[in-house]
Amino acid sequence: MVSAKLKGSTTLLAQTLAGNAAATDVTTGSCVTLNLQDPDSMILDPNGELVLTSQADMQLVVIQNPGLACQDRVRRTIDQARR
Repeated sequence: MVSAKLKGSTTLLAQTLAGNAAATDVTTGSCVTLNLQDPDSMILDPNGELVLTSQADMQLVVIQNPGLACQDRVRRTIDQARR
């Protein structure tokens, strides 16, 4: 995932989330490496966090403070969410 900023007639791209980024698993609290094979849709939640679904991977990824130095990522598998 990248962010884009316009500066005059130039578009500046910056990586926001790599497909293999580290994230915190919501259930276990442990650090996991994402392996996003099928990121589908993304929405901005009421708290300003990006919520990304990766349906084939059965994962929700929440990106807190997207694009900022204090950006953080958490992951929850959809299977866990159904419990």
